[in-house]
Amino acid sequence: MGSDAPRLIRSPPLDTGDSFAFVFLQPGTYRCFCSLHPHMQGMVVVR
Repeated sequence: MGSDAPRLIRSPPLDTGDSFAFVFLQPGTYRCFCSLHPHMQGMVVVR
């Protein structure tokens, strides 16, 4: 997914101890980031 790809997954703001779940239906590499702290970034790889 490039930076211009639509954001299909959005969680509510999470605090310490909170969690969020999402079921990925298609294999691929999905980038994620914290909208409150954009330097916090990650990636989910679905095979």
